[in-house]
This record gives sequence, structure tokens and C-alpha cells, in this order.
Amino acid sequence: MLSQMGGGRKVTPGSGLRLRISKKGEYGLAALIYIASKPVGRRSFRDEIARHCGIPKNYLARILCRLKEAGILGAVRGANGGYFLKGSPGALGLADLLEALEGPICFYRCTAPVPGECPKFWSCSARGALEMIQHSSREWLQGIKLSDLLPAQQLRIHVEARQPANLVS
Repeated sequence: MLSQMGGGRKVTPGSGLRLRISKKGEYGLAALIYIASKPVGRRSFRDEIARHCGIPKNYLARILCRLKEAGILGAVRGANGGYFLKGSPGALGLADLLEALEGPICFYRCTAPVPGECPKFWSCSARGALEMIQHSSREWLQGIKLSDLLPAQQLRIHVEARQPANLVS
């Protein structure tokens, strides 16, 4: 199926502007989905995550360390140890994950956290529109929660395990 874009240019699906998540972001997301899909209280070992997700162990170790430093994951050492999600999958947005691994999300040089990275920063007439796109894109990514990416059965297990028990008096 072909679609028209401005200027009469024909665009086929899969062509055009592509914004890609890095391999680190892809692996981090895969690891978090795997960890979050486990019942609350169950910890996952690095080797288990690496094997299931197809991630090189040493690279995964660096990713898990960053996610731990960002407060997204917790870790316990020892035979009964492993990694676990510190919060609810419904509270973790995709923007949080990507920023924990990559630093601030920045689609354009002029929207970088450090002003002046773009030589035309102060005189660019497009800067306002680009900042709006930047802000809207980050909000959109943040609106996608880890829970949205979990298989339905695992999400149900997480929700049930986190709900307080009904106490009968």
C-alpha cells in the first residue's frame, strides 16, 4: 500500500524517517519485560535473563547495573538472589527506561539538554516547533508503560499479587 506525503512524494511502508532505539535500549526493554513477567517476589538471575532474551551476558550485566543505579531494578546477591522490578510495571514509562540507559531523550541538537550544541540555537526559527515535537514525543513515550508490553497473563498475576488482601473481621 502506498501513501501520499506532502509534495506528491510517494512513500511505501517502512520508508522515510526512522527513529531507532539503540541495541542497549532494545536489550534493556527485553530484560525488563522478562523480569516483570515473573510473579511478584520472584527474582531472575542474569544468566537466565541472558539466555531467555538472547543478550550477551557481559553486555546485559552493564545494562542491569544501569537499571539498578536508576532505581528501576533491585538486586539481591547469593544463591537465592537475582534481579527484581522495584516498582509496579504500570508506573514505569518507556521514556524512564530509555533515559536510564541512554541519558536524556533528544531528537534534535537544539533540544539537547546543553544549549548551544547547535550553532544556530539562538537564531533558529524552527526551534520552538522542534521543542514542541521533543516534548510531545517524550510524553508519548512516557505514556507507554511496561505493563502495556507484558503478556496479558503475566499482567494479571502482577496486579493480583500487588492488591492488598481483603481482611475479614
